[in-house]
Amino acid sequence: MMRRGPLAGNPIESLLDAAADERANGVIELHSVAEGRVYLVEGEIYLADLVEQRPLEQLLLEAGLLTQAQIERHTEPGDDGPYLALALDTDATIDEHAIADWLLERTATTLARFVGVDQGEYELDPYASHSAGILASWTHREVLDRARVLRIEAEERAEADRIEADRLDAERRAEIERREAAQRADAERTEAARLQAAREAADRGGVSERPGGPEQSGGAEGTPGGPDVGSTDTVRTDPDPTDAGGPDVADPHADLPPPPDAPIDVPPVHAVDAQVLIVTSDAAPDGLDVIELSPLEWRVVVLAARGMSLTDLARRLDLGQDEVAGAVAALSDRGLLATVG
Repeated sequence: MMRRGPLAGNPIESLLDAAADERANGVIELHSVAEGRVYLVEGEIYLADLVEQRPLEQLLLEAGLLTQAQIERHTEPGDDGPYLALALDTDATIDEHAIADWLLERTATTLARFVGVDQGEYELDPYASHSAGILASWTHREVLDRARVLRIEAEERAEADRIEADRLDAERRAEIERREAAQRADAERTEAARLQAAREAADRGGVSERPGGPEQSGGAEGTPGGPDVGSTDTVRTDPDPTDAGGPDVADPHADLPPPPDAPIDVPPVHAVDAQVLIVTSDAAPDGLDVIELSPLEWRVVVLAARGMSLTDLARRLDLGQDEVAGAVAALSDRGLLATVG
């Protein structure tokens, strides 16, 4: 195999095949997705690690495979770390098989990162070796087979983690939607209750304002309660006198007070402002102490006091404009309406 070259066209599997065929010794340095090293002896692999990996003796201590006393008693110091192979040769209490199994997992895990990678470069140093010595070795087929298994297992774990994360995220979204739906339902119930209370209040208010009701008296004593034709307080019942259309209801006369059941007194009536169109003299017409109004005349008087034009009156009463104009003229002749705009 060449001493150095790109991994493109020379994947790690091919490099290890060539090293086995040549019974190569040394270290293959990998400069790719990570900085790795593969240690070879007679074409077999005895270790693979990463450049930033902690010293091997620390990892074996943490794994419980060696003690500090064993390392100090049975190893020789080296420039890059203790020579651990001596401990395995001289101390029967050390479990060599457990160390070999652990090293195979570490080596295969490291190689799994480079399997199938075609980016980066490699370099073979035939004279390099690991300071710990050869603790165990395997054919490159054994290591690569284990590396592939570990890679598949890692991918399966990653997929399982992704599925679990998706499940948890779906549960979180469902909980958020449930809370939002509950909040909307509470808001709708609150709004429905508010509207119901408003309707009930409006109904109570409508009863109290009807002529003859318990809270409103008529014009003359002993007569049925009804709005005084000349009174601006009773005639102008709309909150907005410019609203010519009235409420959008099936009966266009629903909000008008019914005509009185008996003749009513006729006090003097004056214009209240520019939009009030009921105008009479300061005194009632000569010889008239009381007057009688038809239902149509009564509605015309009330609506005209709200500032409606002749066109608005016709539309509001659902009548022809000529018919309304006739009623207005009759009222004007009797001194009850001067003009309608």
